[in-house]
Amino acid sequence: MWAVAVAAVAAYPVYRFAMPLDEVDAQSEQGGLCLMAFEGSMVGGRLPSSVDCLSPEARWRVTERFDAPAGPAPCRDLPADKGYETGMEWRSSDGEVLCLTVTPFTTFKDYEAIGTMPFNFNHADFEEMKTRLLAATGGQPDPAGEAG
Repeated sequence: MWAVAVAAVAAYPVYRFAMPLDEVDAQSEQGGLCLMAFEGSMVGGRLPSSVDCLSPEARWRVTERFDAPAGPAPCRDLPADKGYETGMEWRSSDGEVLCLTVTPFTTFKDYEAIGTMPFNFNHADFEEMKTRLLAATGGQPDPAGEAG
């Protein structure tokens, strides 16, 4: 019996790391899938190219993926360490939902362009939100010190 348990434990790393996984699933579990800026609004927009999260082009980090969410707003139920804010999600035409958060390189213009900015939201509000989200998700401020 113990031989089966040992074999299962030994086989797990091979299964987990050697078998091909969907890129979004594999990288979002590690917090390593980031997206470039959206071309226009995030709502109904095309998914941007993925990029390394350490790249200055990384504007959004995928924190969770839902193939077919049970409710209309699955990202809202995520814990605070996922860094979700209302409207920071992308939906595909087939129902897939990617929950997003900021990166150190996300700028006010990036947030403004996604089309979900609250009324009277300004640059100072964005910087406060970005600082809070980066602290919650273990992110670091922009290494170049550039504010959006």
